[in-house]
Amino acid sequence: MSKPVAWSHSVLDSFTTCPRRHYLLKVAKTVFEKPSEAMTWGNTVHKALELRVTQSKPLPDTMATYEPIVASLIQKAEGGVIRAEQKMTLNARYVPVTFFAKDAWVRGITDVDITKGDKMLIADYKTGNRKPDSDQLRLTAALAMHHKPEVKTVINTFIWLKTGEVDTETFTREDLPSIWQGFAPKVQRLEHAFAENKWPAQPSGLCKNYCPVGKANCEHCGS
Repeated sequence: MSKPVAWSHSVLDSFTTCPRRHYLLKVAKTVFEKPSEAMTWGNTVHKALELRVTQSKPLPDTMATYEPIVASLIQKAEGGVIRAEQKMTLNARYVPVTFFAKDAWVRGITDVDITKGDKMLIADYKTGNRKPDSDQLRLTAALAMHHKPEVKTVINTFIWLKTGEVDTETFTREDLPSIWQGFAPKVQRLEHAFAENKWPAQPSGLCKNYCPVGKANCEHCGS
């Protein structure tokens, strides 16, 4: 049996944006993208918030405005279990496996999750500008319910740290079939690209200034 094509929300998003770019950056790995200031800041923030939850480490002064947000999450966890940076992976039979298992099929990571009885709250910190994404909320909720059979309801939330705004959706076990059916077409296109080794370029607004692949690899780069 061949190794399955492993995917995540970010993988599908990258592939859908441009298969050529995704292949060169993530599959062949012949092109590298220098982390932007925004990406570096996002990673720094996520690590600091993780340590605030798991080790009660105070946030640095540059992130003081985030303290009420994380303090509220910790308070909500009273009487339950709070975790940070939890890796969740399923094989193609929707059975939980380790993150790098040979049969890993779909992966996701929670920034913070709180379990109380048969309910789970998931919070995903966002350091960029507000851009709601129901697909990401749906996928993380589905992964959580497969990993935690006792959980019947997942409340999944994006927390936009710049403004304090939130986007929240609630999912139940009855939603699982439709969630996986919703992802099937994109996953099938990704699997087809691997099977046929076809990675067509997809021109977009990113081509001119935000694509690292170079003109030697793509005729649309820089245009």
